[in-house]
Amino acid sequence: GDGSGKGTGTATDAGPRRCSIRVAAGGITVDGKPATRDQALQICRHTAGADVVVTGDARQGDWDQLKALLDAAKVHVFVRNATP
Repeated sequence: GDGSGKGTGTATDAGPRRCSIRVAAGGITVDGKPATRDQALQICRHTAGADVVVTGDARQGDWDQLKALLDAAKVHVFVRNATP
């Protein structure tokens, strides 16, 4: 590793990874790549959970619909405040 992570374990032995979702005016990205709501669900349902950032310019409906899908699939969601 590059030493920038927290803790002593490596990604391979720390259990399932989490996916990273960003919801912005331009759309949804998962782990830095553009994705539809359905694609985001497919990727994140196989992880330990989803770390979500919703930017200030995101359409509220986009996040509401994605969150409903994630909740229905029992994906644990952690929403972080977007940094400007």
